[in-house]
Amino acid sequence: MALIPNPKPPRPLFVAFRRALREVRSAEDAPTSVSVAYNLHTSSKKMQPICRFVSGMTLKEAIMQTHAHSKKAANMLSYVLRKSERDAVEGMKMNKDLLVINNLLVARGDVMKDARLYQGKVNFYNRQFLHVRVVLRQATPEQYQCFLDYEAFMTKKDLWEKHRQEWLELNPPETHGKRMPFQNRSTSVDSRLEGYW
Repeated sequence: MALIPNPKPPRPLFVAFRRALREVRSAEDAPTSVSVAYNLHTSSKKMQPICRFVSGMTLKEAIMQTHAHSKKAANMLSYVLRKSERDAVEGMKMNKDLLVINNLLVARGDVMKDARLYQGKVNFYNRQFLHVRVVLRQATPEQYQCFLDYEAFMTKKDLWEKHRQEWLELNPPETHGKRMPFQNRSTSVDSRLEGYW
């Protein structure tokens, strides 16, 4: 399941992110990679919300978010993003650590007519396919840092890391999977359950 973004980021952080996104999208001299995946077996109705969610993210974050998503269309998009990353790095010699998704376009693909035979009757139906076009741009390190700051706030990564550290302090790794006694018990319960543990 994907992380739920916070709806209200601080104003300066949001302004810096929007400015960096605008600069990346309008820079004509920035290295650009375009890759297309043809005839994915899903509908555009399922793919478009995920593409809208991912558009404007750094490529690493987008791959992580789509890979962790529970929908099949998101897993398909994760595969397409990894393919586009490989094309950009190997084909265009772009820096893997500075890639940003400029835009994602979803177009209706081929329609394949199919037939099913059921109880002596033939039912015809259309199988939907779609094409996904991924446009990647290489940002400058300053622009990329604006993207990282905004994404860290929106996905609350610092809070997740803080809670993870607190949890590891309370439950050291050597105790994982072992049954531990209750910590908030009265002495009478302790004495009754003394031999149980």
